Amino acid sequence: EFRRVLFRSREKMNLTFTSPQSPLFSVLADAAKSGQLQAYADDRFAEPMTLADVQGQLAEVDTIMRFNLDTEMDEITVVTNDIDPNSVRRFRMKEAWFFDTNTGQLRVRILGIAPMVEVVDQNGDFKYEKPLFWIHYPTARQFLARQKVYAPGGNLSATMTWEDIFEMRLFASMVYKESNPYDRRIQDY
Repeated sequence: EFRRVLFRSREKMNLTFTSPQSPLFSVLADAAKSGQLQAYADDRFAEPMTLADVQGQLAEVDTIMRFNLDTEMDEITVVTNDIDPNSVRRFRMKEAWFFDTNTGQLRVRILGIAPMVEVVDQNGDFKYEKPLFWIHYPTARQFLARQKVYAPGGNLSATMTWEDIFEMRLFASMVYKESNPYDRRIQDY
């Protein structure tokens, strides 16, 4: 059974995801931009994104009017703004839950991770959240096992990696969707 999980970085247990030294969003975004990790457009991992697509998702292009003192005229300037890592406050995960008959335990495997950003209208009002890109977790595990996590508790003697955080499930989350024939979220029932 597939479950989609949402976790907020504001919760105390999830503070490691937004630590200033290495927030998870920056780790995933930098790896996707450099080609170390393949980013996907969907949670089925069927639509790989090109590096240009990833860069387009991670930067906002805006046009502004500037007054040129030399010509004394307004000029249109195109500005590219990178997404602020602090603006990513939630992550979506896709998991497979199954019963292991050999050990008699209910087990979980993480299949994918997606950073979420808020989409606002022209007035700045919240419209909805959307995933920027999806990372296939089984192929990203080796990369995440090399990335250190700086825990806010200050315990520098116990080094952990992002893989440790996910495999030990050291995060608080909530299930928002389970696999079903109508592809409905839990709140839609």
